[in-house]
Amino acid sequence: MKWILLLGLVLLIPMVHAECSLTIESKFASGFFNEIEALNSQLQTCPVPLASYIAKLYKNGNFLVNVEMNDDTTKSFMITLKDGTIAGLSTNTNNPTYTVKIEEDDFNAILQSSNKMGTFAYLYKKGNIKIKANNIIQGIKFFFIKPFINAGLGKIQNPNIWTPPQQSLDVGEYPGYRVCEFYQTNKKLVTCAAYKAGDTFCVTTMGHPEAKAVKCEENGLVICTLPCSPKQYAAPLKTCPFDNGRPRGSQAPPLEFCEATAQPQQPEKKLPGALCQHGGECTTGNCVGEGMGPPWTYRCSCDPFKYVANC
Repeated sequence: MKWILLLGLVLLIPMVHAECSLTIESKFASGFFNEIEALNSQLQTCPVPLASYIAKLYKNGNFLVNVEMNDDTTKSFMITLKDGTIAGLSTNTNNPTYTVKIEEDDFNAILQSSNKMGTFAYLYKKGNIKIKANNIIQGIKFFFIKPFINAGLGKIQNPNIWTPPQQSLDVGEYPGYRVCEFYQTNKKLVTCAAYKAGDTFCVTTMGHPEAKAVKCEENGLVICTLPCSPKQYAAPLKTCPFDNGRPRGSQAPPLEFCEATAQPQQPEKKLPGALCQHGGECTTGNCVGEGMGPPWTYRCSCDPFKYVANC
């Protein structure tokens, strides 16, 4: 079951091993691929253990995930297992043991779902996610245990909690922006022929001076964008202003094309004997003065009241 669940497991890392503080922020595939380097560097210092029943099947290996993008390109990343842990993510695609194929919209649905594992299982059972072994031996293993995999995923799938993201083909993607689209089917509030009418409409409806109209058509379609990090701060919109013709919903949340911000890595704790300035730097929590002093030399210590280097 290991390799079938790998993609779901990577997207569930925060739930699997919370103390690693490894969280995937992206809601779209494009942002996820920009996060891979930061996620991998965190895995290098804190590999995520796999569930024991999965680790028994596969402790080591490389698993290639191909995401078929909407622009007819393919983006790929590799999941590396080592000694029963998820030990790395990379864009290196050499020598995979298994290959997973998934379309961009389905990948986005997993990223955006509140029940990622249930969504993953549902998509796999529907045939939207394909898994292939890349050598004969692994293919034989896969053939014999596939019925058990299907049964297991069938129990955890939850189609009711997943709604495919509805996005009109007219909208497109706008990296770095939050986007609301308006169709004005009932009442036309803006005439695009007027000078900067679209921009004025977006500033008014989205309530921010940096909102812009990237598309304004006489058929009523207006696409408004707002920078993810505007110069003038404003609380992010929770819903787009009302538009009865919007396919995603009259008050759907904005489409977010914001890149994830990698969290800075915390410095490693120092071992007893290392120079320190305060106890927070030490694995023991103790930073005490050494020598007759003053001045003293402060080092990490096993004892909170005197310098002891050997615990």
